[in-house]
Amino acid sequence: MDTSINHSTFIAYEGNGQGVDFTVQLLASGDWSLAGFYGEEGLNKKADLAQALFVSLFSMGAKRVYAPTPVEFNGKVITPKAFTTSMTLNGLGGSVQMLRNEEYPADGTLLRNIGDAGAFSGGGCPMIVATYKKHMVFAHAGRDCLLDRVRIDSFDKQEGRRYGSVVTSTMEALKEESFESDFDPRKVHAWVYGSIRAEDFTHALDDVKYGAYNGKMYDYVRERFGPECVAVRDNLMQMDLPILIQRQFMKLGVPEERVSLTHAYLPEHFPTTRSDSKTRYLAVALRTS
Repeated sequence: MDTSINHSTFIAYEGNGQGVDFTVQLLASGDWSLAGFYGEEGLNKKADLAQALFVSLFSMGAKRVYAPTPVEFNGKVITPKAFTTSMTLNGLGGSVQMLRNEEYPADGTLLRNIGDAGAFSGGGCPMIVATYKKHMVFAHAGRDCLLDRVRIDSFDKQEGRRYGSVVTSTMEALKEESFESDFDPRKVHAWVYGSIRAEDFTHALDDVKYGAYNGKMYDYVRERFGPECVAVRDNLMQMDLPILIQRQFMKLGVPEERVSLTHAYLPEHFPTTRSDSKTRYLAVALRTS
């Protein structure tokens, strides 16, 4: 692990204008994969990663870092209490608590306090941050977090999971956290960060194994969320995940202008699963107010 990450660091500072401010960083020098990084065993096996995480997270101002296990792409947003494995990242000047749960795969959580951060190791999957008044959610938003395969196969005649998209799970988490019977989606702010670009995220329509499903996915996304989300070039379907995320928020009542895509796409030098199947960057959202 190379801890000299400054030359590869993307940083954004955002806020909703109502008292929720946050910092986003994408770190991409060396391999930031969190696979197998759980408890004391993970700390011992990946000591270099633990040190690099401490340096970066502590310098951001993080106190607690919730790192979900997004391996199932199930679209779940869970509560902070569900992160039951605590790991202490130590270094010169202090420590950072990292919280995980290998047994409870999920994509996001609530960030309730100043110093709370959400993090995952990415390969082109976008990160969502959404706020409602004083409440904040962060989530991993890969393709299958946004699209339920059962709904695609059946064109919504069947459901594979409770919520079809992590966007819906995010909205539900904000609604539940607010305890408001008159929750107003028009007051939600959302941001998208760190997505693979559409031209790099292709799906062959003539693939022997996946071509039929890819065709269904193209038809489903185009019909349900609009032609802006997908295109076909040389028999390859290209999917624009940030646009898809924006359209899903809009279908749930969030105004288009409140879903920011300003920093939605990865810088060119960042690895993705389509360009580098092994190397991962780190995506972090830190609540600062």
